Amino acid sequence: MITFEHRVPETTTGRVYPIIEEWLGSQKAKVKQSQPPAFIEASHGRSLQPMGWKKDAKKTIIFNISQEDRDVLVRVELKPASLNASDVRSRIDQARANWNELLSDLWFRLGDFQAPQQAMVNPPVSWELSRKKGIRMVYSGIVLMVLGILATIIFASTLALVFTGLIIAGVLAMTNGAMIVRSAKKRLVQQEQASP
Repeated sequence: MITFEHRVPETTTGRVYPIIEEWLGSQKAKVKQSQPPAFIEASHGRSLQPMGWKKDAKKTIIFNISQEDRDVLVRVELKPASLNASDVRSRIDQARANWNELLSDLWFRLGDFQAPQQAMVNPPVSWELSRKKGIRMVYSGIVLMVLGILATIIFASTLALVFTGLIIAGVLAMTNGAMIVRSAKKRLVQQEQASP
């Protein structure tokens, strides 16, 4: 689950709630539960999107809207579909950035005209750390794969199935790590281009 909070100044929950409903409609989300003006739970995204970290991946969006003095606090929890949960955990930075960009249109509608520019910054994602994590995954995958291959050769048929699992885990770790590195590099380039 990924959580975002956004404060809307000088307004009421009664004004914020219909804007959220309208935004959900524009995103073709289906409202599953609602308790105006404090709570909305909706289903968003395509079922057939296998990459759970994408903006259009299947997820549940839960809005808790509360009045705090003259401001309204909007707390948004995004939960990936159960089939995509492990995928999202492995690409958490990418999911957080993509889903923050998805919500930036809502923040804009609520009067935060800076939101589209801040989409990659708030909440902060360290793309350099993400890139390093991806590189570590690639190296771990290489080690697992080499160990699996060596063990399969040495022990021949007795434990071949177990060691084949090591090879598969290594390949998956390398692939996932390479995808993380690629995404992080792309985001770093975008940040450099956006910086004055």
